[in-house]
Amino acid sequence: MTLLQHFFSALTLGGFYVTFALGLTIIYSILKIVHLAHATTFLIAAYFTYFFHVNLGFDLPVAIVISILLSGAIGMIIGFMYQPLVKKGEFAMTLLLSLAVYLASVEAFYLGFGTRHLTYPIAYNLLAIEIAGSKVFLIQFLGTISAFVSIVLLWVYLAKTEEGRVTRAIIQNLEFCQALGINPLKSYALAFFIGSLLAGFSGCLTSLYYNDVHPSLPFEPLVIALCILVIGGLGSLAGTIVAGYALAFAETFALAYIPLQFPRELVAFALLLAILLIRPTGLMGGRK
Repeated sequence: MTLLQHFFSALTLGGFYVTFALGLTIIYSILKIVHLAHATTFLIAAYFTYFFHVNLGFDLPVAIVISILLSGAIGMIIGFMYQPLVKKGEFAMTLLLSLAVYLASVEAFYLGFGTRHLTYPIAYNLLAIEIAGSKVFLIQFLGTISAFVSIVLLWVYLAKTEEGRVTRAIIQNLEFCQALGINPLKSYALAFFIGSLLAGFSGCLTSLYYNDVHPSLPFEPLVIALCILVIGGLGSLAGTIVAGYALAFAETFALAYIPLQFPRELVAFALLLAILLIRPTGLMGGRK
């Protein structure tokens, strides 16, 4: 692969990482929950995109939109399950509940679809164009542009809408907002809906990028997203974006140019350890 191909690969991978991790960060920043069941909505979107497109014959864009909305709705339902524990301050129990939901969803997909890896009849990940003598895959453009659009839309929501400003206020100081009579439940629900939409979008793009759908698909993205959450600074949206792209570029070029065989996750853990030793609060800890 050429340097340009490695660059586009890193940019695409960073888009997938950021799209998935931003949803996790939004939920953490508002509710202080490490939402492991975020991977469930990722998996739901990946499987139902395949099901609607291949089994029911829907056009791929339609299948993606329906699957993303479905993952957002299910994410909101999962969010409501946390409410009794959040009210009691049982945040450790929310972690266990989210882990249980994720593991149960994986087993449910194993029972429903089996252990085999599903592939699309048309290999969308092989459609490519040539730029400066290098082959660049269209799915890379889609992933990169989609991540950029997701970031812009999230910024518009948080900065330009009334509910977004309320959400930012709750992130900054929940107790003060409650003292002003602001009910945070609507913001909680929207956080899970938006976060799950982002997870679902990432699930669709990832399954198309690898042309592979199977129950263990979200495990690696979840591990990477948790590393990004800490590297960027817990709850920092800007930190998540910086950390996601930094990690993607580090992984891509390390795997390309270091003449050793090692798992992709090793780069994430090495970067996580280095950042925590230098800056324990993460790259942008304390900023939103």
